[in-house]
Amino acid sequence: MLLTDLSEAPDGDQIWTILERFYQRAGLEVPPRNDLVGRLLHACRGRFGLIIETVIDAIEVALDTGATSLTSEHFVEVFGAQTACDLSQNVFLTNRWSHVDMERLAFG
Repeated sequence: MLLTDLSEAPDGDQIWTILERFYQRAGLEVPPRNDLVGRLLHACRGRFGLIIETVIDAIEVALDTGATSLTSEHFVEVFGAQTACDLSQNVFLTNRWSHVDMERLAFG
């Protein structure tokens, strides 16, 4: 069975609901939705497993630092570690996140 890549229009609400449950389960305040789902989808190229992995890693960073809520800084740190990208190419930091060419970034 081949899973199709996710996109924000049809899948965004379901992804947000899943993320809220992860945050609550970890005992973290749910962050504002803003453009987080869009950034996650772009950063993870619509791949559900990579989205979940990135969220879990960000939750771990938050918990390790004693944070009570998940912030964009946690995602910035995780994405930087995953890709070793320049800050200008960090999807969770740059304002032009949708222009970051994910095919050029290596996940490691």
